[in-house]
Amino acid sequence: MRHTPPAPPSRAALSALTPRPPRARAAGARAALPLSVGAVGGRGGRGARAALPLSVGACGGRGGRGARWGLWAAGALCAGGALACGAPPPAPRALAPTWGALTPEVTPAPAPARGRIEMELWLRDAERPDLKEVEERLAAASVLAGLNSTAEGLRVELGEARCEARWGAAPPPARGERVAACAPSLDAARAALLGGAAGLARVSCEVEGLDAAVAARAVAAGLARGREAVWALPSAGLCAAPARPAAFVTAEFVVVRALPAPAGEVALCTRGLGAFGRPELCFAGVVEAREAVAREALLAAADESLRGAPLVAGAPLSRGPARGLLTPVSVAAERLAPLRATLSGAPAGALLLTPGDGRVDDSEALRRLMMRFTAGG
Repeated sequence: MRHTPPAPPSRAALSALTPRPPRARAAGARAALPLSVGAVGGRGGRGARAALPLSVGACGGRGGRGARWGLWAAGALCAGGALACGAPPPAPRALAPTWGALTPEVTPAPAPARGRIEMELWLRDAERPDLKEVEERLAAASVLAGLNSTAEGLRVELGEARCEARWGAAPPPARGERVAACAPSLDAARAALLGGAAGLARVSCEVEGLDAAVAARAVAAGLARGREAVWALPSAGLCAAPARPAAFVTAEFVVVRALPAPAGEVALCTRGLGAFGRPELCFAGVVEAREAVAREALLAAADESLRGAPLVAGAPLSRGPARGLLTPVSVAAERLAPLRATLSGAPAGALLLTPGDGRVDDSEALRRLMMRFTAGG
């Protein structure tokens, strides 16, 4: 069946639809608004010849025959209040800021913690054990692992942990750095042992999942069995006596460190999440009186990131009624001038908790968020 396009509306219909503005048109009234006549006048036929430019002044204004279709369409829009006829178009609304000033919210999917854990065993002597001796030590420590000798050391596999151990002399510069970082957390005997260590065993383990991290600690403890040693985890700045953990405890792999901050405030970042392929997390703008609560909340967030969906840029983080979004520190440092110096000390790739509306350019809003986030402690 052949389609017959609708006839153009009559003058009476146009008069009913089109208000009559004053003859004088405001400056700029002919700014063109593209409007497809076919979208109003039906499919095909004369009503679909082209998309006619429609000016605001066309609402009830003069025009040639070619403008009447636009006149009729504009009249319908004017009658509905969609156009301000006979006046300049309103100024466009300011758009919300995009990335760099606004953090888009995301919902990360659960994923196992996966990465590489680098451990150190600082030994009283520099003796390198042979394969049989290592087997005996691991067996005595109830670590039933597969062993292979390599040119540089040993390859040890225990569950999902695949480790390589290399022995050598303790380099004085590295030993000095470790003493400075770990001595405050060690008793006097362990601190003295670390300061006088002659040997160093580096144990590097690929892990997938938190059970693999426990297995990696078990391998290190087994390698140190029967020897005077200090275990160190450089990624977190942790030092302790070698021990095999019974279960995964976040605080044994991740710590919270303070950054230099403005007077009366505290800025905190985790250290250790990066070994599991997770971004480090930071708080800034915390009042000193609530530092303990902030440390506890930050460690709880680290635990959440390791055990469930990773906390990534744009992920929400809540505590009670307080809710924020995680923003890359590199982005926040550009927008938060008062905290730029503080955030410069954050770990690479770290995320900062920022207000829940996504804005990252208001330091006062950040402080208010942290007041709510650390309330109740």
